[in-house]
Amino acid sequence: METRTDSGPGWDGNAITPSDTVNLTFGCRGIYVGVSGDIKVMSPRGNIATYVGVPQGTILPVRAVRVYATDTTATSLVAVD
Repeated sequence: METRTDSGPGWDGNAITPSDTVNLTFGCRGIYVGVSGDIKVMSPRGNIATYVGVPQGTILPVRAVRVYATDTTATSLVAVD
């Protein structure tokens, strides 16, 4: 069995349902974007940022505890952990 580290590929993927009030219930150290658009996230430190115009097929290398419904226009999002 391999030892999990913060480097290297992700170990898991979970569909993201954006919400303005509910945090993700799984780890997220990257977001795969299925359909282009903007993504508003909260970091583990509580900072909020909007990534504008993220292209389809991108893995956005960001840790997130929440993906907001408001201001997120990208769809088919998958958390990589």
